[in-house]
Amino acid sequence: KRLSIACCPSLGLAAMEMEETEELLAVLREERAGQEHLFKRPRLARFLGGNNGNVQEAAEHFRRMLKWRKDNNIEAVRQRVTGKAWRIESVPGLQELYKMMWLHSFSWAPDGNLIWVQRDGRADVAEIMAKFDEVRATTTFAMELRQEHLDARSEEQGRLIKVLQVRDLSGLSIASVVRDALLMRRL
Repeated sequence: KRLSIACCPSLGLAAMEMEETEELLAVLREERAGQEHLFKRPRLARFLGGNNGNVQEAAEHFRRMLKWRKDNNIEAVRQRVTGKAWRIESVPGLQELYKMMWLHSFSWAPDGNLIWVQRDGRADVAEIMAKFDEVRATTTFAMELRQEHLDARSEEQGRLIKVLQVRDLSGLSIASVVRDALLMRRL
């Protein structure tokens, strides 16, 4: 069964209230116990949109996410960031990571979406690789905090809040991408 709206990636309030969201919630009923925070309408709508409205595919994708969270103890990460403001100081090491990656993501567009600006061609790949485990841990904390804020804002505004990505690829070349292929695979 697929969503009856034409363009799933732009899901809004209607999608968060649609019967497919309820159907997805019903399909995932057994997995919900003790994890209610993961089963809010915005997150379910994102999984439906990412799977072209197919409830069964969204459920399988969601189950893979739950397994990844369990295997990587993401609940402990969530507990450390829950309730913190969406600010660079909220995650230890994030300011250094953003400098390495030439990244800014603490502005909100007038329509409420998060603006994410990344200058990939200026990223310090050598430093990222040298500190890869730290980078991965910091990124995990930041993404968990970001998702909490996206879901909360979506519920507050009654529509799905998204991340508007602006990527500057200046400085990237085929040679640099091939040279940094190990990093690209790991990311």
